[in-house]
Amino acid sequence: MVVRNPQALHGRHRKTTFIAVDEATAVSAEVFNALESIFLGENKYWVCTYNPVDPSSAVFNLENTKDWHVITISCLDHPNLL
Repeated sequence: MVVRNPQALHGRHRKTTFIAVDEATAVSAEVFNALESIFLGENKYWVCTYNPVDPSSAVFNLENTKDWHVITISCLDHPNLL
C-alpha cells in the first residue's frame, strides 16, 4: 500500500501492532505521525528500510532520537559479494 496522504491511514488499533515502511526516506513527517497514532498497545513494532541518503528526511530525524533502535547493514557485507 502506498500512502502519501496521512488522512488515508486507517486501521484497527490492537494490543500488538507491526508496521513495515520501505523506502522510508520518501515518507513525510505527517505520515510518520499518523502511523504513530495507530500504536495503542504495549507491543508496538515497526521496521523502516531505506538508504540514508537524505539528511532532510523525516526518518533521518527519527533515527537520531533515543526512541529508535537503528541497525546499520553495509552493502559490502552482503553474501552475494563474498
